[in-house]
Amino acid sequence: MERGAPDFSKEKRKAKIFEWRAEELKGRVRDLQEKSSTDALTGLLNRRAFEQKVNAILEGFKRERRGDTGLESVSLLIVDIDRFKSINDTFGHPAGDEVLRSVAAVLKKHIERSSDIVGRLGGEEFAIGMVNPNGAVSGRAEAIRADIETSVQRPDGEPVTASIGIAETATSLNFNWLYEQADAALYHAKKAGRNRVEATPLTEAA
Repeated sequence: MERGAPDFSKEKRKAKIFEWRAEELKGRVRDLQEKSSTDALTGLLNRRAFEQKVNAILEGFKRERRGDTGLESVSLLIVDIDRFKSINDTFGHPAGDEVLRSVAAVLKKHIERSSDIVGRLGGEEFAIGMVNPNGAVSGRAEAIRADIETSVQRPDGEPVTASIGIAETATSLNFNWLYEQADAALYHAKKAGRNRVEATPLTEAA
């Protein structure tokens, strides 16, 4: 190589190192984004991420007419573990954490389509969002309720149960409205004796 001539091989190595570092940085950013949207205990979406995904789906009703988007309805299921505080108080928080993880595993098992989403809203409250459930949402909710009762146990062998509230909309309403409706249905499920499914009527588009 002539003295003073540029060392292209050295420049290529520098470019390659820069490329590797850029990819490493992108990977770290992806990891941070995933951690910021994931509940650490269960691995499900946290409330913020779940709410964002539901609102993004509902935005589809605003952008185009229903017939054009293929969106017919969105359902929200709130799944709340019955008498969870007594599990923590009687057996300790590690036992309660194990119950939460077990319930999360049951919910993930019932995610049938890529459009379905599941998250932990906080404490013993979980949620599932379903797009175009085609009227089958109550049956799916009942299957989830029954699966929790038969699959999840307290440390003393007693079954863990859950109550489920359902809201369904065919309009462009937001997550907060849908949550309030599902929460009202959940209240009725608890008041009626727990370990049951209750639903509010479908809200049709105007």
